[in-house]
Amino acid sequence: MSKKNTLIFFLFLLSFSGVKAREDLSYFYFNRITSDNGMSSNSIQSVIQDSYGFLWFGSNNKLNRFDGINIKTYDCFDSVQNKRNNNISALNEDTEKKLWIGTDKGVFIFDPLYESFSFFNLKTEEGILIDDWISDIKSDFMQNIWIISPNQGLF
Repeated sequence: MSKKNTLIFFLFLLSFSGVKAREDLSYFYFNRITSDNGMSSNSIQSVIQDSYGFLWFGSNNKLNRFDGINIKTYDCFDSVQNKRNNNISALNEDTEKKLWIGTDKGVFIFDPLYESFSFFNLKTEEGILIDDWISDIKSDFMQNIWIISPNQGLF
C-alpha cells in the first residue's frame, strides 16, 4: 500500500471514529443547578467529591453539599474563634475525611460528622498565619496538606 493510500485509509478510520463519538453524545444529558434550585450562589469556585460520595461546591456565598438529590448549604463559621468566611475558593479532603476549605481569609476545617467548622490558626516557625486568599489545597501521597496562598506563598 502506498503512503498516499495509507494516509487516506487512516483518515477514513479517523473520520469514522469521530462519527461514532458524536453518536455517543446523544446518551448524555445535562442539568443546571442554580440558586433557584437551592445552591447558595451561581458563582461556584471549587468542587470536590468526598470519600462518602457527596459532591461539595465552594461558592462565593457558602459551602454546598449535593447528595445526588438535595443540596444542603453550610455557613463557614467557627463559633469558638468567632471567625466566618463564606467566599470559598478551594476544597480538599484529608485522610480523616475532614474537608479543608480555602477562603479569601485563610483556611477552615469542616468535620462532616459533627457538621462543625474550625479556623486553621496554626502559625509557621516564623509566626506567619495563613490569613489571605487560598487558591488551592492538595494532599500528597505522604498525607501532607499543601496550601497555596498566592499573596503569602506555599505552606
